[in-house]
Amino acid sequence: MSPLQWFGRQPHTVTVTPTPKKPKFISLRTKLLVGCSLAFATVWAGVFYRAYSLATEQAISHIKDDLASTLTAAANQVNGDTFLSLYREGKRREDGYSNDLRYWQHVRWLATVESIEPRAFTYTYVAAPEPGAIFFIGSGSAINHRIDGAKFLQYYDVEAEEGSTEGSILYQGLSSQTISTESFTDQWGTWISGVAPITNLQGEKVGALGVDFRFDEVRKVQQAIRHQFLISFIPTYGIIFVLVYILSGELTKHLTKLTESAEFIGAGNYEQGLSYSRQSRFPDEMDILAKVFDLMITSIRTREQLIREGKLVENEMRHALQVEKELSELKSRFVAMVSHELRTPLTVIKTSTELLEHYGQKITEEKKQQYFCRMQTAIQNMTQLLEDVLVANQAEAGQLEFNPISLDLEQFCREITAEMQPEEGSSPVITFTSQMNGEPACVDKKLLRFILINLLSNALKYSKTGQTIDFELVCHKQIATFTVRDRGIGIPPEDQPHLFKLFHRAGNVEAVQGTGLGLAIAQQCVLRHQGEISFTSQLGEGTTFTVKIPLQKTQPVLLG
Repeated sequence: MSPLQWFGRQPHTVTVTPTPKKPKFISLRTKLLVGCSLAFATVWAGVFYRAYSLATEQAISHIKDDLASTLTAAANQVNGDTFLSLYREGKRREDGYSNDLRYWQHVRWLATVESIEPRAFTYTYVAAPEPGAIFFIGSGSAINHRIDGAKFLQYYDVEAEEGSTEGSILYQGLSSQTISTESFTDQWGTWISGVAPITNLQGEKVGALGVDFRFDEVRKVQQAIRHQFLISFIPTYGIIFVLVYILSGELTKHLTKLTESAEFIGAGNYEQGLSYSRQSRFPDEMDILAKVFDLMITSIRTREQLIREGKLVENEMRHALQVEKELSELKSRFVAMVSHELRTPLTVIKTSTELLEHYGQKITEEKKQQYFCRMQTAIQNMTQLLEDVLVANQAEAGQLEFNPISLDLEQFCREITAEMQPEEGSSPVITFTSQMNGEPACVDKKLLRFILINLLSNALKYSKTGQTIDFELVCHKQIATFTVRDRGIGIPPEDQPHLFKLFHRAGNVEAVQGTGLGLAIAQQCVLRHQGEISFTSQLGEGTTFTVKIPLQKTQPVLLG
């Protein structure tokens, strides 16, 4: 594998779309049962209302007919002249009755009417001299001195009791036969009233006879209808419910099987066949639906196979294009790095050799040595660049050698610090601190050296003269933690995700010499130790790199 094929890998960003709330499932069978129940209840309620209204109307009509016939017969048998003379000449006793023979003859007739028609309560009255009032003459209950009957000449102010005389049935009865349209209820029961005028031989209306008819019969009819409908509703509804349940089961079981097959297909299992199969001499809609569904499955299988093959080719092409794009970007970065990093040392070598060639006889030995040193330094830089590229290639191919040995980390770090420590006053200062507990370390000395030298050299390059670089070693729970903290220029946020990519350099370090290989190789060296490397950085405030490596001897991680 060539160095151009080695590139950093970026994490993929996954966007999570909230899952819509799944509606509550209600089976078709349940819906049919509920729908039929509601329809049955609605029809039953309509039938009940119609029967209830019709029976009530018929009962009321019969009562009014009986009331009218009773009223007419009773009023016609009252002698108007005798009735009027009783009103004018009769004397009232202290108990509210009268000793007048005409009074008792009149009361006996009213009692006879009540005995013939037990539902009737009879009474008679005349208009009082005062407007809006009447005098009761007698009632059928007077024969037994009942308290619910009217007394002789009992005064009743219609206008005061009922608000006006215009709507009073008592006043209407003085002129014509009238039957009330509404019932009323008192302490003795529910009644409907009717009144008819009493006439004398000359045809003059001298008073009125009233009949209150018991209305409880209507209530009994209504109660009987309610009771009968309730008794018949329960078994009828039960029978219909069972029939609908059985029929809906027969209807929906085939749909259920089709639904199960559709769910398998919806989940991507296109090899699932129909669970519904039925041979019928008389095919219906279900058979046609099953055949159409089977044809649809076959069509979906064919299309799904074509789509799968097309997507496979598309993914391969997309992957190839992505790899080609990344290799192209890597190639561009590699060419830019090589052209920049090799041009400088080659220029130094070329210039020095030309000077030695043309002016070698005139240049002093001291000057010649300076030119030779420059050429050697340039050659060393080019050699180091080639070695870094080779190491990167080995790491990507999984061929980076890992040879762990027992090592005194504290002493090793002090040696690295002394090696990297620049001359006093010329560059930033490295301060090393250690919190070792004497734990033995088993690491690859060569790889660890590369890691630490790279981090320290970067800190030196990007820090100003006089600034301090903190180099710290901490061992805790069999983990060695190396921390390199500088107070330099920092790393721009947009460059931080790409920092460990091969040949990548931050946008604010173009003026500083570098290849963009160091951190990528350092990361691979850390991974070979089964460790991890991380960093934090603030632009203009500095950067902190942290490397964690297990102390115990472990199997190396194969990279590639």
